[in-house]
Amino acid sequence: MSFESTSDLRPASSPRQPRPNTLRWGLAVDEKRYGAHRLDWENLRACGLIADALPIVSNPRRALSPASNLKDVGKVPSRLDGSGHVIGFQGWTAYRATDDDIRNWAAIPDYGFGIQTRDVRAIDVDVEDPISAARVKSVLAQWGQFPLRTRSDSARFLAAVRVPGKLPKRKLDIGHGIIEFLGDGNQFVAAGTHKAGVRYQWNTWDGFFPEEIPTLQPSNFDALWSALCSAFEANASIGALPNDRLAARESAANRDPTARRLVDRGMLRARRPDGGLNIECPWSDEHSTHSGASETTYWPPYTGGHEHGGFKCMHAHCEARSVSDLRQKIGVSVEDTGRDEFVVLRASEFADRPLPTWWIKGVLPAEGLALVVGQPGSGKSFVVLDIAAAIAQGKPWNGRKSKRGRVVIVAAEGAAGFSKRLRAYGRGDFMAPEAGWDDGLGILDGSPHLLRPEHVDAVVAAAEISGGADVVVIDTLAAVTPGVDENSSEGMGAAIDAAKRLGERLAALVILVHHLGKDAARGARGWSGITGAADMILVVDRAPVGRTLVVQKSKDGEDGSTFGFSLRQVQIGVDEDGDPATSCAVDWSQTAPGVAPVAPQRQRRRGPYEAAILATCGARLTSGAVTDDESLIAGSLSLVPKPAGRDRRRESLARAIAKLRVAGLLPQKDARD
Repeated sequence: MSFESTSDLRPASSPRQPRPNTLRWGLAVDEKRYGAHRLDWENLRACGLIADALPIVSNPRRALSPASNLKDVGKVPSRLDGSGHVIGFQGWTAYRATDDDIRNWAAIPDYGFGIQTRDVRAIDVDVEDPISAARVKSVLAQWGQFPLRTRSDSARFLAAVRVPGKLPKRKLDIGHGIIEFLGDGNQFVAAGTHKAGVRYQWNTWDGFFPEEIPTLQPSNFDALWSALCSAFEANASIGALPNDRLAARESAANRDPTARRLVDRGMLRARRPDGGLNIECPWSDEHSTHSGASETTYWPPYTGGHEHGGFKCMHAHCEARSVSDLRQKIGVSVEDTGRDEFVVLRASEFADRPLPTWWIKGVLPAEGLALVVGQPGSGKSFVVLDIAAAIAQGKPWNGRKSKRGRVVIVAAEGAAGFSKRLRAYGRGDFMAPEAGWDDGLGILDGSPHLLRPEHVDAVVAAAEISGGADVVVIDTLAAVTPGVDENSSEGMGAAIDAAKRLGERLAALVILVHHLGKDAARGARGWSGITGAADMILVVDRAPVGRTLVVQKSKDGEDGSTFGFSLRQVQIGVDEDGDPATSCAVDWSQTAPGVAPVAPQRQRRRGPYEAAILATCGARLTSGAVTDDESLIAGSLSLVPKPAGRDRRRESLARAIAKLRVAGLLPQKDARD
């Protein structure tokens, strides 16, 4: 379709008849309606952008809610609360609107709409100088005919274009104003009224939101952006992509009728990083003491580990009250929520749930409870720090894929020793940690008691203040359960439950570092139920011939993977006497002892080609990762002498690889990541 110049007020030559009562014909939309027109909403559907739409209160006469952090009306996603005040639309970057949302929003005259720039992007030209704005339009015209959103009182405008892929925000300062490219995590106002009281209009034939939006491939968009930089002799800056995980937590409240009712009633006190809502307790008149800001929490479904929603009030009067009691108290019915406490699903629906996700593929799950056990001196604390730092950096660990997340370590067994380990990790040249490796790694210095609710609350608060936590490491379980009988199912069962609740409140994986019993074959020390409660168990062992980390239990993956390591001594400074101060860091380059063992009576002497392959394989032998034959052959050529005649070393090395796989001394080829 074609787009007209916004200065041309004549109707475009088109076989279609102009629509009556449109902006183009001077008969403005219903003057009492500040929001989007019916034709704006219709064209939104025609563009296939329902899921990316967001409500924006466009009536500049509406007052902001006293509880809202909004600065202006009409610029950002917002809605009206039960009192008719404007409040923000939390978690909008992860929200996906439905047909019902569009019908409900379109029925409210004050609601305009914005577009999340997931698919349709925007070039926002915040330039008041008409000559500079015209120069920008001239550059854009070289790359296509884009729909332009304008205002009659300003030279500023916005161009809409589809650009596929993940694209962050870009910014260009041209001296006379700013040009911004709105990418992932941004939005723009598409229909409604500016805060100055002037309606937005588009350079379409009727002035409403366009029915079609053209597409530019990323390479062409980069060329367009370079042309803008050249035209104004300016340098652009590029922002970061949004935090999808945090946005998803926030958006849950917007979909949940219970959360919306709490907000509309003014009962919301604060939002939590795990998606929960700190609220005013509806039974506060029964409390014997004053309620603090975080003493009562409601979790919408699928936040904080609560699939069907959760409710918790710290006051004794409310101890037995459930989320159903809360909904009944504030007048939300089962029909409103669309679910009851328990739901029976069809087998196909249940099977269609998302697959398990991992922080480290096959080693640490994305949620639940993990246990790292080992004898004193086995190196388990060093191993846990190494794993935590890998997650904080988001870099591969032992050939396994990892995701970047924020890790909080509760150093309950001694801050001084842990400080030395951190220094050793940061200085270990064989580790090569990236600059800023500790940005996502926080340390809590103290020994909170897991069975004291006020201590758990303090840990949650500290983690939230620091930016939240995706993984919480508690080193060690014994240090945070003083006075608890480790053999008692009652005491240790309560401790495990407390650890799980801690993870639910932070929406985090919890890793407990624990000791092996006297009989290592029987697993973790104390109550046997600990191992049953854990989703993942990693065992650190120190043998005479080396150290290993073994995946002993994996609820959603394969167990048995073994990783060999050694502890390298690292100088971290000098002490008060001027002597070297040292600690250790983990080096995973050592072959794991005991992997694919061969009984002594059946061992045979390995030939030079097999020995060369084993030497080259190194850490790959222990990781269970796919071993690339060509890489092994290339790395082994220098370890076997070149013959005087025809060079058949490659064929011999290939046969050696096959023999070693048959013998179980090399991992089989598979599809493991």
